[in-house]
Amino acid sequence: MRQSGLDTDEFIRAYAWRPIATMIDMFGTSDLEFTSDGTRVVRGIEGFHSRAFGNFNDLFGLVTPDIESVLGVNRQSLARQRLDVRGRRFQAVADLVSSLQLSRAILG
Repeated sequence: MRQSGLDTDEFIRAYAWRPIATMIDMFGTSDLEFTSDGTRVVRGIEGFHSRAFGNFNDLFGLVTPDIESVLGVNRQSLARQRLDVRGRRFQAVADLVSSLQLSRAILG
């Protein structure tokens, strides 16, 4: 950079700059729907974390059919259900929210 007479500070700024993601970029739109096998979006816009949460327990939307064939894991496999913690966490958050709604904690 210096041998070529280029601005080092400008290079560092351009190299390190990243756009700020919006909520839709991260989580998608509220009307997001997947096909029954989770391979394609039927409606809405998918964000880069859309498949990271939800009431799922069999790696729905995370493992594609080609990965299934490589791993040798089918949809009814117990391994899939043990590996996927999204459903358990989804239920834990729902339980917490419902318990807060019935307590004084929500008042601040």
